[in-house]
Amino acid sequence: MRTLELHCHPTTPCAAVSGIQVTVQRLAAAQLQLNYRVSGVVSDLVIPATAVAARRYELWQLTCAELFVASGKEQSYCEFNFSPSTEWAAYEFRSYRQGMCAQSLVTTPRIAITSTATELLLSAEMELSELRAPCRQAELSLALCMVIEARDGRISYWALKHPANKPDFHHADGFALKLRE
Repeated sequence: MRTLELHCHPTTPCAAVSGIQVTVQRLAAAQLQLNYRVSGVVSDLVIPATAVAARRYELWQLTCAELFVASGKEQSYCEFNFSPSTEWAAYEFRSYRQGMCAQSLVTTPRIAITSTATELLLSAEMELSELRAPCRQAELSLALCMVIEARDGRISYWALKHPANKPDFHHADGFALKLRE
């Protein structure tokens, strides 16, 4: 298990959030558990209301946790969005922002939310065995990210690493965490 700090992109500050930590654990070769812990003034954030756990597109426009998965020198990668509403999205890309299509999943990612005045915890567990072959290898490169919408309408972008002058979670240099079985 590893706990890592996400960093806010310098062009998108958010006064309501004092920090975001993500704990990553590969439970088995085919399972990944993520815990995103947002610290700050939770009432100053826009948190989507709980809904039926189902696929929903364009979650990245709201408060949501994100995961990008790649393997080796492959140009292809997968993107996952986990909303506090328990809705989710899964995409596959052939290369940098090209060839996007919905990633088919049989097992719905399991998302749980806990919230207090000073913390929002979003936990997501997913099956890697259903992903396209390069995204389920023994060694993976991950980009851990989060989009935060504040009540004042501002959006902030948080990631392990921001390799560009503007927020870009798809940038290959942002896949900063190497994870082995």
